[in-house]
Amino acid sequence: MFSKCKTAIQELNRYEKIILLSVLMIFVDPYALLVFCAGVIFWEIKEKRFFCEIQKQPGYKFLCAFMVLGFIFSILSKNLMGVVNMGGYFLLFGFVMFYRKHLTRRLLPLILEEVVLLSIVVNVIGLIQFAYLSNKYGHSFLEFKVLNSPKKRITYTWWNANFYAMINEFVIVCCMARFVQCKKVISKIFYVVIGLFNLMLIYLTGCRAAFMPFVILVPIFLFLTKENKWAVASIVCILLFAVGIYFFPRLIPRIDDVKTVNSRIEIWTCALNGLKTHPLFGQGPQAYGIIYPVYNGHPAPHAHNIYLDVLINFGVVGTGIIIAYITSVTKDAMKMLSWKEHPEYFAIALAFAIIALVHGIMDCTLNMPCTGLFFLLMVNMASAKEVVLENK
Repeated sequence: MFSKCKTAIQELNRYEKIILLSVLMIFVDPYALLVFCAGVIFWEIKEKRFFCEIQKQPGYKFLCAFMVLGFIFSILSKNLMGVVNMGGYFLLFGFVMFYRKHLTRRLLPLILEEVVLLSIVVNVIGLIQFAYLSNKYGHSFLEFKVLNSPKKRITYTWWNANFYAMINEFVIVCCMARFVQCKKVISKIFYVVIGLFNLMLIYLTGCRAAFMPFVILVPIFLFLTKENKWAVASIVCILLFAVGIYFFPRLIPRIDDVKTVNSRIEIWTCALNGLKTHPLFGQGPQAYGIIYPVYNGHPAPHAHNIYLDVLINFGVVGTGIIIAYITSVTKDAMKMLSWKEHPEYFAIALAFAIIALVHGIMDCTLNMPCTGLFFLLMVNMASAKEVVLENK
């Protein structure tokens, strides 16, 4: 397996290797990722390719309108953090334009394999971090005690335990795709083990919302990829797990931490008050940071609900533009339904969307460079070309 990957990588052109490097940067550090994206965009601008690439993106007019309005209303609201965030969005979407132009179908399994292997390294570091935090706060590692405070939970370099959990959700989907692609039993066992390893690390992040999407996406993914027996087995396992949670609720870490739920309700109420004052265009990204001091709300960096957060950030008008852009990308992603020999790629895009929408009910975990770019790369796979571009 590894020798085949090595040979395949050596045959790639420079653009494909840059895409693989971008995946590596997702697993290194958010700031390093942004610098990397900035470098690629600068190179594309220097080579006079960037602005041509913009016009080839699905829904590019909506995307441009979103960027302009986001910058304008962040500035008008004196939202410096919003301006910074819009700069980050520009770098991520700008890199996706490069990605869509140079992505090839031969690259897709290599990206999935890279994700799986990098997750092993990151999760080993996560275990070390968990051991350190356990010892620091007076617990044994083998207790697997997940603390309530976000500052006392594992984060790797991803700022927050919830971001870590979402990355691992995405990785599990990639493990499922490789499970479907591989025919050898030993290879399938490998991806099952790594998937369970990532699930274990989700448990150690203490992110309860991260378990919710799998109830939906696992059976759907397996049915879409014609793995009907495994799909039925997954449904049985999910039902058994649900019964186990009913009788043994402490199987889910922090299940009795109702303070978090109460704080979410306070945040949502405060965000709705802010939406009433700026309903059309919002106040730019991270608008909740501006809203909560005005309404004496619960302090938080965002609204802890992706739907509500988008509304207070960009208003009804901006949200409409985002929906129009998402519709364009969705239509593009539907092209993968015609890839009869590889149904797993459409299943990946759908699974990532389910994770974002379901996990997003309780959090805004796409609002970080690594989770954001990971998501964008996977939902834009329909741009993959069968013909390899020349290495100029």
